[in-house]
Amino acid sequence: MPPFDPLELRRVSERNLRESVGSLNGYLKFASMVWIRALRQPILDGVIVQRWSTAAGRTLKDFCDRHDCDELLLRIDNLNTRWSQRRGGYVIPASKARAMTRELNSEERIASFLEPVSPYRDQYSLAAITDETQEKMTVEIVGPGFDASDLLRSDSLPHERLEALVPEPSRPAQKPAYGRRTYVIRSGDYERAVEGRLVKIGARLRNPAYPRMIIDSADIPRTLLAKEAVDYLKRTNQTTLLNHLRAYEPIPKRFMARFVAGVGNIIDGLRRYNVRLGPTSLSGTFTTRGRFIFWDFFPADLAKGKELYLSS
Repeated sequence: MPPFDPLELRRVSERNLRESVGSLNGYLKFASMVWIRALRQPILDGVIVQRWSTAAGRTLKDFCDRHDCDELLLRIDNLNTRWSQRRGGYVIPASKARAMTRELNSEERIASFLEPVSPYRDQYSLAAITDETQEKMTVEIVGPGFDASDLLRSDSLPHERLEALVPEPSRPAQKPAYGRRTYVIRSGDYERAVEGRLVKIGARLRNPAYPRMIIDSADIPRTLLAKEAVDYLKRTNQTTLLNHLRAYEPIPKRFMARFVAGVGNIIDGLRRYNVRLGPTSLSGTFTTRGRFIFWDFFPADLAKGKELYLSS
């Protein structure tokens, strides 16, 4: 069993950063989550499990007791690659964590189990890409009821795009950065994006790990998937998207400023360890009631991700 398995994110700090990321060599998504936590930027609490064990079961039970939950948000990571057809990012019963871990292990994947934050209640999700020097970034945004995967997997058009400077927290105090808006979605395009989002939700209800198989199936009408999504969102009182069916509301300036500041802190923190990744994508979400969390970050050149493991 690798060291630091299971790995509780709440116990990660700069004091054990080298050992924590070293135990995740090859799993770049989860390594970036460890960095975010160590650099004291907001991230969901959770447990990274590489192999199921008695310790993993006990740790997850303690986690559920601490958060008073019987469900977990599943995220998955793939060995030495970023993308796979299989998706995480959905809530499962805690009782299925053991079987899920073993299933993922058979595919050379590992799991993280996080606070059960529903993606259907997200307010705004953002994805930034920095330039080579990490001095500027372009930020794309989707609005209420959409989630970060809509941007990262190009499941939806961005609803808004802005350009901003990457702050440098190590310099004297700077004015909070908002950015310059360069694009906002038209109403007709937004309504089509909402329709696509409902279809995706309906597909995930049928097959959360492989929604694209459902969407691409000729046997299941898109209208049926959208109707099932609407019925589910109403039944579970997750009506964020349903309350924003016709028009996109641009992101509040305070939200954008918070995201930009967080990106600056992460880039600045990496530089302190002489980790320079070049163009890098970072994603985050304002969840229900405006709680902000980062998800992860990736260098455009995945080979540069080796720097994150601090192996030298």
